[in-house]
Amino acid sequence: MRNTHFSGSLNMTQTIFDRLDVRWNDINKNLICDESVYISLINNFKNLGRYQEADDCIYQYGKYRLSHYESTWSRFTDIISWITCGFGVRPHFAIGWAVLLILLFGSIYYFFDALQKDDQIKNISQERSYRKQKRAYTFPQALYFSTMVFLVSLSPQGLSPAEKWRYAVMVEDILGWFLMTLFVVTLGHVMIR
Repeated sequence: MRNTHFSGSLNMTQTIFDRLDVRWNDINKNLICDESVYISLINNFKNLGRYQEADDCIYQYGKYRLSHYESTWSRFTDIISWITCGFGVRPHFAIGWAVLLILLFGSIYYFFDALQKDDQIKNISQERSYRKQKRAYTFPQALYFSTMVFLVSLSPQGLSPAEKWRYAVMVEDILGWFLMTLFVVTLGHVMIR
């Protein structure tokens, strides 16, 4: 079936095969199949040494699962898997989310004046008067703070969150560890065959 192109649909529902020498790009848009065929295709591409095609098939299979599962919990976990790491085969999704969250939290810290310099603010009354005069840090410093919290769980020396923003820092830290773990696992899955 090499160099075969399908102008109509290719119905492989309940098809059983041991080896199928076909390119994923030639069949994926016209393919009609069930879960067992997706799994057979994934294994087929891996056996043929076409790992990128296997990854593309895994990604399409994940989207198939999203539209066919009725369980709320399965759907929820699949949506999280799809968005954060492309069903375990798209490590760049996790990097994109990391950059987006660092920018988001850095902007929140800056625009809501959520950080304070350790050496300039000693107590609450001084904090209020200081904040009225001038912001204690720049936008790049807020982004640096966000990056450090997200990636290494440490706030940079000299900056700390204001009292009511400690929970936002904790949420960013948890999201950082979650996305870094997903990135490492997904990258390991893609790189180690």
